[in-house]
Amino acid sequence: MTEEKKTPEDEEQTSPPTPSERLSFWPVSLGLFVFWLVADQLTKLWAIAALRPEWWGSEFVTREQWEAMRVIEIIPGFLQLRYAENPGAAFSLLDGHTGLLTAVSVVASLALMIYWWFLPPAEKWARGAVALILSGAVGNLIDRAGRGAVVDFIDAYIGQYHWPTFNVADSCIVVGAAILAIRFIQGKI
Repeated sequence: MTEEKKTPEDEEQTSPPTPSERLSFWPVSLGLFVFWLVADQLTKLWAIAALRPEWWGSEFVTREQWEAMRVIEIIPGFLQLRYAENPGAAFSLLDGHTGLLTAVSVVASLALMIYWWFLPPAEKWARGAVALILSGAVGNLIDRAGRGAVVDFIDAYIGQYHWPTFNVADSCIVVGAAILAIRFIQGKI
């Protein structure tokens, strides 16, 4: 049996990254996180001011009030802006369990930060994707903790078939998860 000799390049590839190597993409990840978190919170504040009806939260709403709800048509027959609040998770799952959802969001956010740390430093796409997911998770966490529900306002639909109303944070989570899935399928992570 002959033993293969390792070159200095092989040694470098197998040694774990140093903390400074792990932090090399940190400014970009932080920038993505802050940009999308601020964009999410500002668009939600706008939705509350521009789309939320005065009667929101009252126990009885007439059909006329519901039909007169403020809607901004973006692409007729496909995309509009309409105010909604979601006290649950995606698709209103776990409706009314705000405390549980808040705790799960905190744990998931911590897990994402740990995952980011252990991603290979050269895997910039995955690190950016984790920053997107984290910005979305924290954006919705801020809503749950502060309002008791997540503000949604983007309504995609075809004819009478509507996708559940969503927000910028939800979009960040979906796009980030899609990027991670692609990188995983490609064998990069």
